[in-house]
Amino acid sequence: MKADLYIKLSKYVLLALLAVTLVILGLFFFVGFDNEVVLPGQEKPLTDPQFLPALMWWIYILVIVPIVLILVYQTAGLVKKFMDNPKEAAKGLVGPFLAIALVVVAYVIAASADSNSLEAIQNGTVAPILINNVVCEDTGSMVLTDALLYVQYVLVLICVVVTIVSLTGLFKYVNKVK
Repeated sequence: MKADLYIKLSKYVLLALLAVTLVILGLFFFVGFDNEVVLPGQEKPLTDPQFLPALMWWIYILVIVPIVLILVYQTAGLVKKFMDNPKEAAKGLVGPFLAIALVVVAYVIAASADSNSLEAIQNGTVAPILINNVVCEDTGSMVLTDALLYVQYVLVLICVVVTIVSLTGLFKYVNKVK
C-alpha cells in the first residue's frame, strides 16, 4: 500500500516538473526569442532571448537539487552500511567517486574552453552572449553552465548506452550467472 502511494506521488512530481519545463521552454522559444539587439561596434544584430535567465535558473534547479538529494541519501546510506558491514560500504564508494570525477573533469574542461571563448569574444571572432541586452562577461556562471551541460551530455550518453544494452537482453544473462 505504501509503495503505491510513492509511485503515485513520483508520477505527479514528474508530471509537474514536465509541465513547468514545457511552459518555460514555450516562453523561451515562442515569446521574445526573436528580440534583436545591435551593440555598438557590431554590424550584425544579436538575438537576445527574453526568458533565457528563467530557463537557465530552471536548468540549474533541475540539475543541482537532484545532486544534493543524491549526496544526502548516499551519505546516509553509507553511514548505515558502515555500521553494518564496513567492507561492503567501501565498495559503495566507487559510484560517488566516479560522479565527483565526472564533475571535476567537466569543470576543468569548461574552464579551459571558457577562457578560450572569452578571448575569442574579445578578439571579435565570436559573437558575445547577450542576457537582457547586456553582454555576459561573468566567467563564473559561464563555466558553471558549461560544466553542467557537459555533465548532462555524458549522463544522457550513458543512459542511451545502458538502454540499448538493456533492450538487447544482456542483463538477463548477467543476473543468471550470479
